[in-house]
Amino acid sequence: PGVSLTGVGQVIGLFEFGPYFTNDIILYKQAAALPDVVVTNVLLDGFTGIPAPGADDGEEALDIDMAMAMAPGATIIVYEGNSAMDIFNRMATDNKAKQMSCSFGFYPPFGTMDSIFLEYAAQGQNLFVASGDGGAYSTNTIFAPADDPNIVAVGGTGLTTSGKGGP
Repeated sequence: PGVSLTGVGQVIGLFEFGPYFTNDIILYKQAAALPDVVVTNVLLDGFTGIPAPGADDGEEALDIDMAMAMAPGATIIVYEGNSAMDIFNRMATDNKAKQMSCSFGFYPPFGTMDSIFLEYAAQGQNLFVASGDGGAYSTNTIFAPADDPNIVAVGGTGLTTSGKGGP
């Protein structure tokens, strides 16, 4: 908030493995005093865009909320499906979003993902992917697609202290 660059004229594409509760987005937008942000859903693989009662939409809602907060003037396209290949391919064939985000990881990686990521590069699209939840020095496996050299893996690390305010 308070910066001159708002994302006006930009389209952000979000990769999601599930639907979200629209009301969660509305409440966040109101609480953060954000302007109306255009959010469009692209439903794949038989998705209806309606979460089941009691469903957890934490990852999906968080992705939308953060995109709205960082670029309240942008248009957001939410690609929902259950096949990573279908979602990534549709983001490439639509070629509307030049900034795309995926906060999910999966294993094993699909061999044909790299050809889609090369298509992104040729079209001027950038895919930013969460590097994982375990921190930089975790012994956990680095999940696809963060391990691909044709995307940008983004993330932080874990911090352990000896106690509150301690070293």
